[in-house]
Amino acid sequence: LITSVLRALVVFITAVLLFAPAITIQQNETQKPILLFLQDNSASIPFALKNDSSTYRKDATDLLSKLEKDYKVVRWGFGNTIQKDTLFNYAQQATDIAHAMEQATEMYGQQNLGAILLATDGRFNQGLNPQFQDLAMKGVVYTVALGDSTIPKDIRVANVYANKTVML
Repeated sequence: LITSVLRALVVFITAVLLFAPAITIQQNETQKPILLFLQDNSASIPFALKNDSSTYRKDATDLLSKLEKDYKVVRWGFGNTIQKDTLFNYAQQATDIAHAMEQATEMYGQQNLGAILLATDGRFNQGLNPQFQDLAMKGVVYTVALGDSTIPKDIRVANVYANKTVML
């Protein structure tokens, strides 16, 4: 009796091992696309936003909370270094947009990157010019331009003093 039970058990295990490659289990996993929000945290941003800093912070937070329904939102603050989940402190002394974009493509370039949302005033004082940077990624880069695009004048004429009549 014991030998017949052991023989049946060995035959059953052998059959399971032989037919195991023929049995496939399919498992589907749905991932939300990644939306990377890059916020410029340099000291030039408060000058660009002026009095609209709190309004911008509220609007950006509201937008990101709406996008979290469809995307996995990752928040980065950047200046001369990258800070994860630290936004709107504007304390860094340099702006390196190229480094932030390079780190974004290294970290999320091969994943399901839907888009990069870059919020900056465009003034960079460290690293490469981001216009000429070659990025190997599948996603799209959307920019949010902060501040006024006009260049402030270095010099101006305040008053002109001249004679009203001139004799020859």
